[in-house]
Amino acid sequence: MKKITSLLLSVVMLLSITTGLNLSALAAVSSNYEYTVAGGEATITKYKGSESKITVPAKLGNVKVTVIGESAFSGVTATSVVLPEGVKRIDAYGFFGCKNLKSITLPKTMERIWYRAFSMCKSLTDVYYNGTKEQWAKVTVLNGEDMGNQELFDAAFHYGTSADCANNKHSYKSTVTKATITSNGKIVKKCSVCGKTTTTTVAKASSIKLSRNIFTTNGNVQRPSVTVYDSKGKQLTYKKDFNVDYSNWSSKNVGRYTVTIKLIGNYSGTKTYPYYINPKPTAFVPSNKGGFKAVSKGFTLKWNKQASQTTGYQIQYATKRDFSNAATITIANPNTTSKTIKGRAGNTRYYVRVRTYKKIGNGTFYSNWNSGVKSVVTLR
Repeated sequence: MKKITSLLLSVVMLLSITTGLNLSALAAVSSNYEYTVAGGEATITKYKGSESKITVPAKLGNVKVTVIGESAFSGVTATSVVLPEGVKRIDAYGFFGCKNLKSITLPKTMERIWYRAFSMCKSLTDVYYNGTKEQWAKVTVLNGEDMGNQELFDAAFHYGTSADCANNKHSYKSTVTKATITSNGKIVKKCSVCGKTTTTTVAKASSIKLSRNIFTTNGNVQRPSVTVYDSKGKQLTYKKDFNVDYSNWSSKNVGRYTVTIKLIGNYSGTKTYPYYINPKPTAFVPSNKGGFKAVSKGFTLKWNKQASQTTGYQIQYATKRDFSNAATITIANPNTTSKTIKGRAGNTRYYVRVRTYKKIGNGTFYSNWNSGVKSVVTLR
């Protein structure tokens, strides 16, 4: 038994030496590719697809592709092939007999191209090499008598690009630095094939505007609309560039509310603004119905009752039309609708105004003053 085991081991060792068999390589299949994995690197052993334009993936089974194996693409009918960065070697007969192949894109990671890798590629006219001419000079390409690959040297060489890139069809990957309310951002697009980079500035979202921030209660839900502009005056798009959240989507009662703007997409940051719903105003009763009554060194005022969402009323009176140095009286009862003021100067005109107010916690919310200019002249 020991002799048989020793004999088998000897045969395996002999095969590995004479055929170059990598016993540690694991065979696998992924989509259009058969490949082996050894040492954390993948070698494509056969292409099984029928694409006219082939872009070889940088990874197979999450393993980096580093070698195009012997005869892996031999005889395929594709017109163009793009090899990804990371491929270091093309083994013998790798693309042998690809009669329709017009262009090949080689990565700047390429180190060695074995014999007859491109033999019988009679249509090959363009080679796109992602590196420089100096880098290409360091790549070992077996050529000459019985070595083949002359077709590769007969083709036109384009350095630092690929076939698609030469036609402005780049394979961009974007990296976004988001703009904020105070700082510009940028979008950096880099071609994964040729490395071409473009940078676009994302202007900061410098202007956020509410349609209004003060409302008067009317029994309906009221909220401000939001408009956002960047520093160049461009209007940003709701749900693409920003979202809006209200502290109370059903805001209709007197009180203080907030709206929060959250920047999204190519923007980042939040900003919160307050808005207010104030009580309804009231008005004085007309003069012919006793709204203003002059008395000796004073006057009596009457106004319309406004009890809905109202704590009371505030009255101001002054001898100046602009109400500078006005006296203020607070009436903390929404059911009280008249007030007599005495002890003022006789035969003097007093300007008067009235408004409602509502107390909520530590806050007080006021309506607008009554409309128009109202005044009364005291008696002596």
